[in-house]
Amino acid sequence: MRKIIFLSYLLVPMCLFAQKSRVFSINFSEKDFSFTKDGDILNIVSTDGKAVIWGNAFDPALPCLGVNILISPTDDYVGFSCEEKETLVESNVIVNYIPEDMPSNIDQNVIRTGQTNYTKKTYPDENVQFTGTHMMDGYKYLSFIVCPFRYDVENKNLYLKKDFSLHLNLKSVYSKGSSKSKGCNMRDIVKDMTINGNEIETLYPNLTKTVSSTETTIYKYIIVTNEALKPVFEKLAHWKTMKGVRTKVITVEDCFDVYPNLSPHLAIKTVLASYYYNNDMEYALLAGDTDVVPAQICYLPTDLTNSDDTTDTPADLYYSCLDNCFSWDSNGNNVYAELNDNIDLDPEYIITRCSVSTLSEAEIFVNRIIEYESYPKTDGWTSKMLSCGNLRYTYTMKNHELISDSQYQGEYVYEHGVQPYWGSNTFFELFDTYSDHPDGINYDATGDHFQTELEKGYTFVDEYSHAWANKWGFLENGTLYKLDKASSLVNSGYSIITTISCYSNAFDKISTDFPDETDYYTTCLSESFMRNPNSGILAYYGCSREGFTYSTYYFIEKFYEHILSSYDRQFGRAAMSAKNAFTTQAQDTIYNQYRWLIMTLNPLGDPETPIFIQTPQTFNDVSVSFSNGNLSISSGISDCTICISSAADYGESYYKLYNNVNGISLSDVYADCYLCITKQGYIPYIARVGNSVYLQNEDIVRNLSVFSTNTYVGSNVNSSLSLGPVTIHKGKVTNKSAGGITIQNDFEVKSGTELEILQP
Repeated sequence: MRKIIFLSYLLVPMCLFAQKSRVFSINFSEKDFSFTKDGDILNIVSTDGKAVIWGNAFDPALPCLGVNILISPTDDYVGFSCEEKETLVESNVIVNYIPEDMPSNIDQNVIRTGQTNYTKKTYPDENVQFTGTHMMDGYKYLSFIVCPFRYDVENKNLYLKKDFSLHLNLKSVYSKGSSKSKGCNMRDIVKDMTINGNEIETLYPNLTKTVSSTETTIYKYIIVTNEALKPVFEKLAHWKTMKGVRTKVITVEDCFDVYPNLSPHLAIKTVLASYYYNNDMEYALLAGDTDVVPAQICYLPTDLTNSDDTTDTPADLYYSCLDNCFSWDSNGNNVYAELNDNIDLDPEYIITRCSVSTLSEAEIFVNRIIEYESYPKTDGWTSKMLSCGNLRYTYTMKNHELISDSQYQGEYVYEHGVQPYWGSNTFFELFDTYSDHPDGINYDATGDHFQTELEKGYTFVDEYSHAWANKWGFLENGTLYKLDKASSLVNSGYSIITTISCYSNAFDKISTDFPDETDYYTTCLSESFMRNPNSGILAYYGCSREGFTYSTYYFIEKFYEHILSSYDRQFGRAAMSAKNAFTTQAQDTIYNQYRWLIMTLNPLGDPETPIFIQTPQTFNDVSVSFSNGNLSISSGISDCTICISSAADYGESYYKLYNNVNGISLSDVYADCYLCITKQGYIPYIARVGNSVYLQNEDIVRNLSVFSTNTYVGSNVNSSLSLGPVTIHKGKVTNKSAGGITIQNDFEVKSGTELEILQP
């Protein structure tokens, strides 16, 4: 959808503030939409997926575009006016209606069907609607809903407004004070989501990527867990730090000690905020189930779902939104995220959860993430996506064929969010009305067939069905996909699951929370997938309460669009960006499904993990030279990240990080250090460098090269390190020490691994 921006200013001096007018031109064309008829009924769809259906149920289904405009931090919104030019695009047509957007776990009979006998003479009431002012990571932007159509009901004419001239009125207030926000984390996101993002350097010259901190150590990533699980998550922190994302583990006990008079949620949020303001924090992981790291339960009205059993949802987004009312309870009634609580839905940093309770569950999560990022399985790797599901409510006409609503939405997500960015990679469908299996439609969308497909190692799995906390269903032939299948899944690869289904990500619930529940369970479906050591499930993006029939899939489409088209392809950033895409629709004056979904779509997984969308590549031309503290590195590839960190204390005494380079030279590398070279889509190159390298108390699970004067291997070769044996579990260790290698006791090379000793 082409948007051209023209900017102009008109200043009106006043005693306390000056008024400013800016003009933005927003353009549309007929090519931005497809117009198809089902008999006399006209359906309008955005061809690029940018515009979505938005409005009241049973009004004409006219696509609308969310438009965000970046403004200066010292500007305030006053109002707007708009000039429009329209042209007739369809005559003698009846535009189809907006279906009722209902939770996807209710009885089909509750869904009301509409008719096209519209009561108003023309729709919409307003083609441009202001929906709110937002602040994210120090950046202020205004949100508008723009509908490029006008439907004349009486004459059955549809008009397209191709050209909008939006006159924006602002006031400049000169005594705002300085913001503590850094503008580091969301700078690129804000540039992408605002139509004048190219102005960011001009409007925000003081928000740079340089952080002023009283601490000598700058942390990009904070893991929050409890004392019991801390040792396991320290392993994850060490890996992240080694590869160039400096990470620290903090405990909930410490947070409570620092802020004993605050609620547990607010104490944790306050500590995280301090790392954001005083450090360089970009990512946060809530490392534990709700018995480890509590979830903030937020209010969602029952009348939005016609349900008596949902008034709240866990919303981990609470922990990363720092503007407006910090506590999300401005009226102090202990009910969080009400409309009058003045909450902020724009995060300052990326946050996800790892829902585990025991050491063994934490080990499964940490080991899977480290393996995937540092030494992923590549045998038989195929870049493929599974889209699957079953009829939920209605059949839909597409290409003159009647298909289930699930198939329609799954194909919409693929066609708009995946295919434009993923080339000719495999897309496999398994729906009740279509299947790509050789048996075709006879290969039913059943729980057993879901399991068969999940075993094949799809990179992405996009699921559409009714669901409950412990199951996907109801699938074809009345079958279910229940917890026993998720906990017994053996996946040949790694998968990310997205789903529109209700409650399957209700990590805060167990069966006794539901009075009518007859099955006994203590985990939800997402937890069963991720706690299974053989499932290969890296992450889960789904609803912790109800999903919605006609809007949730828009969020899923935006998730895939970001993860496949962005510069970093991180799971957490893609999950966050999918929500950011709809803050325009989630007005702060009404409850609606967009506000609901922004809260209840909780991402489970590691926030920083970069996703491989093709077979992982290897660094084949790395050149390393080391002698007496002088280290020279050439990666053989441009735009890499190179990190050098002291091995004994995980980067505390020596840490240097270089971004967007293909090589570096240093003259002060005397200590035993890790060298890690990373780039999106590549398996990291990892080495040890230093005058003396000590391999002690180590489980080696990846390829490792050693460049040193002398290398010592054994359970007790350095008194300053923890005692313990050395085992090569995976990969090959190549030693290029000038003085050779000294191997003492307690060293094991497992079958299928290799130790190679070379002269430098």
